[in-house]
Amino acid sequence: MNVFLIYIVISVIGGIEVKLNTSIPPFPNLNSCTEYVVSNKKNIIDSGKSTFKDNNILELGCVVMKNKDEIKFNPIYKMDKQV
Repeated sequence: MNVFLIYIVISVIGGIEVKLNTSIPPFPNLNSCTEYVVSNKKNIIDSGKSTFKDNNILELGCVVMKNKDEIKFNPIYKMDKQV
């Protein structure tokens, strides 16, 4: 069974980290996740900035998790900042 979640990539000392947004329940499919991210981009970014304080947000989008070994990231927004 596939699980569709929102993810945010942040820069941290020594590289990057991927954070999953588990406060929003999983979506039934990739399309509904993508639509949610597109229409709520500002709120997701504002929440991420508040949560991760001094860490720059580099990317956000939806992730498809089939199992622990099969994960596919689907970036929707890539920020101008680079690591």
